[in-house]
Amino acid sequence: MSRGRANRVTTHKLVPHATLVVPEDEADAYRAAGYTQPIVTIPPALIGVSVVRNWIVHRFEEEVVLMYDDDVSACRTIAGLLNRNLSPIETEAMVENVAWSAKGAGARLFGWNQRPDPRVLQRNDPFSVVHWCGGVVGVVGKEVRWDELLRFKCDIDCCLGELLNNRILWHESRFCFLQARDKNLGGNSRFRSPERIEAEKRYLKSKWKAHIVISEYQSQDSVKMRVERRQSVSL
Repeated sequence: MSRGRANRVTTHKLVPHATLVVPEDEADAYRAAGYTQPIVTIPPALIGVSVVRNWIVHRFEEEVVLMYDDDVSACRTIAGLLNRNLSPIETEAMVENVAWSAKGAGARLFGWNQRPDPRVLQRNDPFSVVHWCGGVVGVVGKEVRWDELLRFKCDIDCCLGELLNNRILWHESRFCFLQARDKNLGGNSRFRSPERIEAEKRYLKSKWKAHIVISEYQSQDSVKMRVERRQSVSL
């Protein structure tokens, strides 16, 4: 997924076999930039992450569709003694394994850790079915939908919807895709405003009540879900 970054896409270096999805009126600029990936165009009027994700899921016929933001720079493993970036071949194998795991578990939505900080990983708890995922998101089947009233804060809303309706999603905690979150020019930044972001936060809080917590971490929004899937045990 890319918009307004014809000369600044980085994801293609990590996933060279992916398809580049860009607005129709920007396709020539992307072709002129020399990308070797096939290009699929979307109507320019489709604005916002949610509506583009819905369009992509139904445009591609494959059972599993993986959507990358265009500013991914690396995929890092945070579970080893030495945290390192995976090669493109290693990344491809890891992603395929996670997709099979999600499908086998019955999850329709899957993704990865949001922070490359090994301190946030519990090594005896390598994956979760209740953490939200965004940036790089995989979908199994065609039933998952994003709320198109949201342009920016839509991924956590979609994850909560899956936990409500399908009871499970698949979050692989041992790996993290590195991105320039909310600080990169182009993309949806041209439509983003503080007023719009605050309005979407209010909408999410109204919709999900106590199941969502929105705060700030290092000048960026921090969003957490409160969804219990394990029974508490008292000894």
